[in-house]
Amino acid sequence: MVEWMLIGLLITGFADGKFPVRYLGIPLDSKKLNANHYMPLIDKVMARIRHWTAKLLSIAGRIQLVKSTLTAIAQFWMASLPFPASIIQKLESMCRSYIWAGSSSLSKKSPVAWKRVCTPIKQGGLSILNLQVWNLVAALKCLWKISMKENNLRVKWIHSYYLKGRDVLSDIQNTNCTWITKSIMASKEMLGRIGNLWQDMKVQKKFSMMRVYDVLIDDNTRTDWYHLLAHNFARPRAKVIMWLVCLNRLPTKVRLKNMGILQSSNCQLYNNEEEDLEHLMYNCSETAQVWIDTLKWMNMDIHQQVTLDWLKKIAKGKGWKNHVFKVVATEACYGIWMYRNSKIFENKGSYSDMHRVTRNIVDSIVYRGWMKPKYRKHIVNILM
Repeated sequence: MVEWMLIGLLITGFADGKFPVRYLGIPLDSKKLNANHYMPLIDKVMARIRHWTAKLLSIAGRIQLVKSTLTAIAQFWMASLPFPASIIQKLESMCRSYIWAGSSSLSKKSPVAWKRVCTPIKQGGLSILNLQVWNLVAALKCLWKISMKENNLRVKWIHSYYLKGRDVLSDIQNTNCTWITKSIMASKEMLGRIGNLWQDMKVQKKFSMMRVYDVLIDDNTRTDWYHLLAHNFARPRAKVIMWLVCLNRLPTKVRLKNMGILQSSNCQLYNNEEEDLEHLMYNCSETAQVWIDTLKWMNMDIHQQVTLDWLKKIAKGKGWKNHVFKVVATEACYGIWMYRNSKIFENKGSYSDMHRVTRNIVDSIVYRGWMKPKYRKHIVNILM
């Protein structure tokens, strides 16, 4: 046998290799893969994070890189291999650290739980891919291929060697299954969670990973403020700040004092009050001028105190003015936060005085609204 193998190597010109081997970057082995086999994936993600210059990116920019690149790398591997829980936790930790700290390690507690960040916008998250759920969706897609008897070698082998004419959804007790096949068979437990979607896809003869993912990730809860962020054409960095405002997770002085980081919680802008989120955004005599100027620019009269509840109420409207108002509210919160930081850290930038704050807010709304043909004529009417 050894001699024939040597002759075969000489004829074909192939090199003699040993398991595990890598095919298209994915490790292959005759035995079950352990966490060490997934280290090339971890190293690849780590290399991307170290290569990116976090100081030049806002939190919104880092979120976009996580969505478009880091989770996409993991998705490519999940299409072929089930992931152990330890690897998913490591990947989530790296993504979380990069978003909040700009590096692969997080030196402080995250302002928002990662499980919340991965939920859809309607549930109060940022719609970052939940890798644990996607791991289940990838297994369900493999189960779908077996159930539909797709024309590929792997499916034919499973049908001829394991199923032998039986339905894949029936109870099959076979201890000789490979570890990947066992993982695919175990995903049958998830069919009850997706309801009639499985049968609908069978009728359509098309498996949609995103439809299955949306069903698994949706817990039928809705926040009362997601209208402020939905269909909002404000700057991404401003929308992230608005999201933190809605969750009450901005690092105000009161919050930092409760965490033991600061000794004093007095407002930097108005020393007689404590700087909590409500005071900073709505009640401070200095920042209140931002709301007066921006809402006056929109030709809106204020007969009551601006609060988050009031912003949520106006944002639920469906007219063009309500849509523009969401942008105004988002940019105003961002401008106030940047003005506050400029005062504390003595920055001499574009947010060093209140007049520049209002001007930056209006300029951003006009520019981004002008890029939307749907709102262009309304922006013109406001400017006239």
